[in-house]
Amino acid sequence: MNCHFFEVPVFHIWTWFIEDMQEPQLRIRVPTSKLTMFFKYFFYLQCFLMVILTIYFGPYAIFSSGGHPFHRMKWFAPMLTSGGIAVLLGFLWQWVIARKPATAVGMHFWLINCTPTWILGLLLIAMYTPGSLAAGIIVLVCGLIQSLYCCWITSRVNYAKRVLSAATANPPAKLNAILIPTMLYSILYACLLVSGILGITATRKPVYRIIIPVILLSLVWTMTVIRNVILVTISGIKYIRYVRKSTVQTLPELWDYLDNSMGYICIASAVVPVIEFIRLTARMRLLARFNSEFLLSCANWYSSWAARMIMFGNRWGFVHVGVYSQAIKEASIDTLGQLRRAKMEVLILSDLTGPFCFLSAVAGGATCSLVGGIWTFAVEKSYATEITLYAFLIGYLMIQLAMAWPHACILAYYVAYSERPQHFQNDTTIPDRMEELQRENEEKKDEGSSAPPSTAPPTPSPQPHRS
Repeated sequence: MNCHFFEVPVFHIWTWFIEDMQEPQLRIRVPTSKLTMFFKYFFYLQCFLMVILTIYFGPYAIFSSGGHPFHRMKWFAPMLTSGGIAVLLGFLWQWVIARKPATAVGMHFWLINCTPTWILGLLLIAMYTPGSLAAGIIVLVCGLIQSLYCCWITSRVNYAKRVLSAATANPPAKLNAILIPTMLYSILYACLLVSGILGITATRKPVYRIIIPVILLSLVWTMTVIRNVILVTISGIKYIRYVRKSTVQTLPELWDYLDNSMGYICIASAVVPVIEFIRLTARMRLLARFNSEFLLSCANWYSSWAARMIMFGNRWGFVHVGVYSQAIKEASIDTLGQLRRAKMEVLILSDLTGPFCFLSAVAGGATCSLVGGIWTFAVEKSYATEITLYAFLIGYLMIQLAMAWPHACILAYYVAYSERPQHFQNDTTIPDRMEELQRENEEKKDEGSSAPPSTAPPTPSPQPHRS
């Protein structure tokens, strides 16, 4: 695979930016609405307000007179170390995927998927506080689900290796000119907001603690928007390469998306995660068994409602959000409709690259959480639960950001194939998989039709009562 990921020094980034701004762009622009402009400026405003809030409360964590000064280091040192580990894991995992995508998939599902989650659950239980016990039980249940999931998807891993290798081949030029500054900015912003949370905790005033969920919610939304900006940029470049056979420069496209599609991306970043969560819970319903007819009917209604909701907001729509400056609703309807017309719905539902990106972030967050949690548990047990959970959140968000570019390549690969399959004549990855799924479906039908009839004796009909 011809891949130049992380091969060029960082000091060339500014030179690339100046050179690439002269290149033509191939986007289709449409006028933006007032709603998108509102979300765009609201996003920038909330980032500014969070920084001001952190600057106001941050000094409490450093200069507060309550407690021994060493106590503050018990907060900052584990958190900063966990943040550094998150960045290193993000860059390392990106490098592994760029060099050996098939190895990355196999190593993740067979080696590193469940282990950090199990260890984290045991650590939280060992802290033995009400909050840590509850969190530890939830984490162990999640680890069990991950383990069962890995056993369930065994037959699909080989295709995931193949499709990830095909989609990430020949990534956009100067990709690290976007990824390196974005990762560094994001970890600095996350650590800044966490320092504000620590400052609020240092004030020892319960009334200020209601601000902590607001800061965490802002952090999650901001990091999701940053991730989706990368997702839209890379998927748009790859889509144009597949469909129009044209090469687009990376940095001008990023600048153009920030200027014209930022409002759409902000809205999508708030809507799509909620819809994807609804879809996930609806698919989990298939594993449940209900004895009550009422509960069964409610579950069926919920599944059908989730199936309708996914039409109005899904990750495939991000490809058209950037290329055609569409709202996420129209983009999702167009892309999912095209995938269904190409008879690829079963294929994308069974694809493992989306779960691979998500579970990579979970494993990365659990690893960062172990670093911060073990350190804090050894020096100050009263802080251990909070530090462990904050470290998990930062690690998860950073690895999610790191996984944006391979996920974008996958989305563009599927959407482009559904629209222009003739441009993939030398790539039989998707046709081979569709034939395999069709064979499996026919075999299941044959097994069902050839099943032996039931040999159970017939139930005797009730005899009429004779007086």
